[in-house]
Amino acid sequence: MKHILSISLFAFIFFTGCVETDFINDPPVEPELGYIVIQNTEQSLLLNNTLQLEASAFDASDNPVANAVLTYKSSNETIASITSEGLITGNSIGQTEITIMADGFETASRMISVIEDPNQLASISISPGSASFSVGTQIQFTARGLNGNGQEISGINFEWASTDPSIVSINNSGIAETIKPGTASIYASADGIQSDNITVEVTGQSKTGTFQRNPSTSYVVQGTATLTIDGNDLLLQFSDDFQTSNGPGLYVYLSNGTSISAGGVQLGRLRSTTGSQSYRLTGSTNLDFTHVIIHCLPFNVSFGFAELN
Repeated sequence: MKHILSISLFAFIFFTGCVETDFINDPPVEPELGYIVIQNTEQSLLLNNTLQLEASAFDASDNPVANAVLTYKSSNETIASITSEGLITGNSIGQTEITIMADGFETASRMISVIEDPNQLASISISPGSASFSVGTQIQFTARGLNGNGQEISGINFEWASTDPSIVSINNSGIAETIKPGTASIYASADGIQSDNITVEVTGQSKTGTFQRNPSTSYVVQGTATLTIDGNDLLLQFSDDFQTSNGPGLYVYLSNGTSISAGGVQLGRLRSTTGSQSYRLTGSTNLDFTHVIIHCLPFNVSFGFAELN
């Protein structure tokens, strides 16, 4: 009788051990940052004159935030100073970067020139604007030089630069090439005047798959997995709608089949049973993996998998 009870108890633990017995606490979700918009089109002012900078804050859902406390800063106050209300004063000839900050918002910036003659070069604009491109893409950037009245000046020889040439390189003709995943800024300059930075986000090669449950079980796994080359690593990201059943010892694997025994590589314990999350395999850029698996390690049961394509 004791043997029968022991066997029954073992069977009960084995078959129920991976069914909602070990709740995994979701990590705190960081709120999305809002953003700041500078309304002014002016990018210059005459020496000893003033310019009122107008800026507004918006939340991540594009709703205006009227009570946001904005802080203004000039990178060179000997050229142009700015008050706490955003009033700029041109103190000497040159160019400075005005930065606007607020807690919970992405920083906004604008290059401001102080000039003596409204007909001289006062600002440089670049197109296209900030954007995202995949690795191995060539982009033709063009620049326009404007005087203090906003009129284009012809015949300017622009110098081009990248804040990180290992991510995005650019030649003297304004042709940029994306090298590896990451973010860098492109800017042009001439006669001591520099354009605002244009942000270029470079995305790597990637594979994507949709989770499905292990047909041999009743566990639920859903959502999307994306595997991307990120520098010298592999980055695995789950979508916002990712969801899986609870269980003890749930781990994430990359594999070459629907089983972890097919060359599976463990990326770590599952961080959350719901929502967006990411895992990194350092020192590898091998995109040959074909599957992402959610596996209950203590009982060697796969809850589900996503086939990567």
